[in-house]
Amino acid sequence: HAARVNGPRLALSLIDVFDKKRTIPVCVDYRYIGKKPYRLADRIIQPGELVGDLWPDCGILSHVEPVEQVFPGWLRSTREMKVWDDRPPELVSLIDFIEGETGATIEALSSGPDPEHKIFRD
Repeated sequence: HAARVNGPRLALSLIDVFDKKRTIPVCVDYRYIGKKPYRLADRIIQPGELVGDLWPDCGILSHVEPVEQVFPGWLRSTREMKVWDDRPPELVSLIDFIEGETGATIEALSSGPDPEHKIFRD
């Protein structure tokens, strides 16, 4: 959604929130958990079916559960990053995944409130 609204260049902020997490779940789809079929735009979604794009109808959100792909955490401070190449390998993998799924490029990372906690792609 962010790539649709903001264009092909994105920033990830608050990445320091994940510094001490062993795993990072990323929502990759939604499963319809309603009891009856649901009309989503020009198609009918059956119970248990993956929904895909929710863009046409946000009303379905109360009838879905996230489908997550879990990534390993980096278990170290990202506030020490000074340049793009300082990213932990686990963060690099997560960024690669996000870029692959969205078609957008992550251009900037923020790991804290101060200007020195921001790094930009070269």
